Amino acid sequence: MAQPTGTRRLPERTRFDTCGLAALGLLAALLPFELTQPVLLLGSIEVTNVELALYLVLIVWAVIWLRGRRSAWTVVHSAAAAWLAVVVFAALLAPTGRGEALKFALRTLGGGALFFATLDLVSTRRQIAWIALAVCAGAVLSAATGIAEVWLPPMRAGLETFKTQPSFAGGFLRASGTFQYANTAGMYWEAVLPLTLALGVWAVTGSTGNGRPASTWRWWSAAAAVVLVQAVVLTASRAAWWAVAGLLAVLLVAGVRLFRPLRGPVVVVCLALMLFTLGGWGGGGLLALRLLASDEATWLSAEFTNPPTALTMPTGSVTTVPMTVRNTGLREWPRLGSTPVSLSYHWLAPDGKEVLLWDGARTRLPDTVAAGDTVTLQAVIDGNVPPGRYRLQWDLVQEHIAWFSTLGAQTATTWVAVEPRDDAPVVAELPPPIIPVYRERPSRRTLWSAAVGMWAERPLFGIGPDQFRHQVGARLDLATFDTRTHASSLFVETLVGQGLVGLLALLSLLAAVTWTVARGWQRVDGPAPRVLGLGLALGILAYAAHGAVDHFLSFTPTYGLFWLLTGLTVRLFGQEATA
Repeated sequence: MAQPTGTRRLPERTRFDTCGLAALGLLAALLPFELTQPVLLLGSIEVTNVELALYLVLIVWAVIWLRGRRSAWTVVHSAAAAWLAVVVFAALLAPTGRGEALKFALRTLGGGALFFATLDLVSTRRQIAWIALAVCAGAVLSAATGIAEVWLPPMRAGLETFKTQPSFAGGFLRASGTFQYANTAGMYWEAVLPLTLALGVWAVTGSTGNGRPASTWRWWSAAAAVVLVQAVVLTASRAAWWAVAGLLAVLLVAGVRLFRPLRGPVVVVCLALMLFTLGGWGGGGLLALRLLASDEATWLSAEFTNPPTALTMPTGSVTTVPMTVRNTGLREWPRLGSTPVSLSYHWLAPDGKEVLLWDGARTRLPDTVAAGDTVTLQAVIDGNVPPGRYRLQWDLVQEHIAWFSTLGAQTATTWVAVEPRDDAPVVAELPPPIIPVYRERPSRRTLWSAAVGMWAERPLFGIGPDQFRHQVGARLDLATFDTRTHASSLFVETLVGQGLVGLLALLSLLAAVTWTVARGWQRVDGPAPRVLGLGLALGILAYAAHGAVDHFLSFTPTYGLFWLLTGLTVRLFGQEATA
């Protein structure tokens, strides 16, 4: 029987090949669990546990490659090689920060090498399925940690080994699980979602698996997909939510027209997405809030009605004043629970510029206050401050979440004269105040506008890979700027970092993968490999769709998953993996 076009017969597999496949499976499962602390130091280069697993795969692959086990060259090989070459060349041409740019280029080369290694290490559809299963198992376990992070506070301490700090939106916790950031977690879990559902159908149409009735596996995959969807909702990533909705729509159409066993699980997952988004299991509605109102200042805000303009009180005394407050935000104010809302205040200097004491006494609400409702209470003022004239700034606080004013909410002012008294000790001075800082992130429009301006100065090869986050702060004339802030788009980040040549190389790579899938779809025989390939291809599509508004190729787990999915997809559709 003649070999299909674009393939070549590989040497017989050896135990060393089996070790390489095992190493690839280990990496696939380990990708979401990158520790913040390096496990190996090579001079100034820090190697994480995931990078160590990646290098192990590449070392085994290099030996196999030298022994002559090489897959046939495809159009995706050429596109990937061109993309990697442009990244390195752009790093060498970087006018500033060349060292950081070259580090990024080396990481990119490592990811690209994983693509080539995957093609040489995997040769059968069953091996593709087993590697995909390892990817899904790791993702589902990671997603479970994200769910636990939100719903089980004691679990949060155990996740500190995977990230420097939790992710928040408007002071509200977003699930990030074992990832550095919630958006990165959302991207990873959404990309694995279609593959998880596809594996269940692959078991129905192509394998019974461990003697169980084949049909039960699709419901196990549906349960795993529900875990992934719950975790994505808890990330409160709008782009991830829309991407999941789009992926499920494609899978639903595929279930109706191509793969009947896919319909039931996809319907269940769609219902779960709706329930988690709209119901209480959606993290208190944080995602729905972000979908409806992107301005975090509208989430928690208040209007003070006729606050007292001035009052006098003895030092060291406690007094109460009537206060009426209306909830003008979009969230209710809970009275009980771990994050209750209370009325409070800050002691300011008369000019209002210096905070003398941030944390004032709390006045608990008489009941939960719904959005739009008004509450009247007796506000408590603790006058344990030195005698003098102060500006009392009224504010509300949701414990462990945020002070309303740090999110942009309005405050009210009362002038307070604190008088000395003979029967009370005089407070000599106040301790230095601890003031929470809320740094608003520049909008995507602002970041993209700055990126286009920077690209226009170096249009062909850009300012250097990974340099946007180091230079955009100065571009925006910001005194302080978080250098972890990327351009919020894979394509904009590529344009400004690698220039027009780099963007065209990236688009060519995505086009080559698309062409390979379209060309190989009819050639692949049977529903089992097709549904498996659909899950892989949709994972790559998630990168392209979500990548329009976020950037992920700087992080080992996400760039590792991208190249791994690409390698498995090309092996299945472009090189006719055997059964």
